[in-house]
Amino acid sequence: MAIVWTQKQDVGPAARFEHALAFDEVRQQVLCFGGNGAGGLLGDTWLWDGGLWRQVADTGPSPRAAFALASDRARQRVVLFGGIQDSGFLADTWEWDGDGWTQLADTGPDARSDHAMAYDTDDQRTVLFGGDRDPQPDASDTWGWDGTEWTQLADTGPSGRRAHQMAYDTTHHRLLLHGGVAADSASWSWDGASWTQEADSGPGQVYNGALAFNGEGVELCGRRGDHQAVGCRRRREVGGRVADGETRLHVPVRRVEGVEGAAAHRPHQAAGHDR
Repeated sequence: MAIVWTQKQDVGPAARFEHALAFDEVRQQVLCFGGNGAGGLLGDTWLWDGGLWRQVADTGPSPRAAFALASDRARQRVVLFGGIQDSGFLADTWEWDGDGWTQLADTGPDARSDHAMAYDTDDQRTVLFGGDRDPQPDASDTWGWDGTEWTQLADTGPSGRRAHQMAYDTTHHRLLLHGGVAADSASWSWDGASWTQEADSGPGQVYNGALAFNGEGVELCGRRGDHQAVGCRRRREVGGRVADGETRLHVPVRRVEGVEGAAAHRPHQAAGHDR
């Protein structure tokens, strides 16, 4: 059955891209931070309660784009790592506790942008993989954040990539990774100790997309390597094997009103990096 989108609001955060959203399960709110806007990098924090947006902070992490957020359910925090600003890549770790931001670390994974993070419910830690470190090759390392410190968990698994997607499947107790720039089109799963390559069929190479667990399976929306929109695809278990479900929704690629010139404000764009 097709999903129907309903516009809920046309006021709130200014038009932007390369920001991030995370659902705070404890407080039942969606947190939005940062990104690239018509006037440059943003550092504002907004909350969506299902009906209204409200700005809750303009202090905390410095303005940035292409960072990652993940919601730590056990500790009731939203974790932010890295990104990029005018001076280059960032390597700082921040947490949102519902009232404000606190910086907790500036060591751990090296500075990067366009990485992905997801919270591992079983191991109770935030898992980070990959990212852009230009002029170095895209990262292929896996790190875990326990609320106090980062620990490198693996340096083997998926090939180096950026602008990929990750989500944790609480039904099958594993983290799923898909897509990215300069990557294969396979899906990979993380069981808390190592990566396993899963299906190499399905949506193909998707980058700058979104991956989310909906209680039954993981759904993906994004843009393929050929610049075409890919519909939301459901990935589910069938008789012990993984299968791709039907296309649930087509999301057209369009320019965001008010951000047409914002690409010029991106502080770093490596030559040849197709975003």
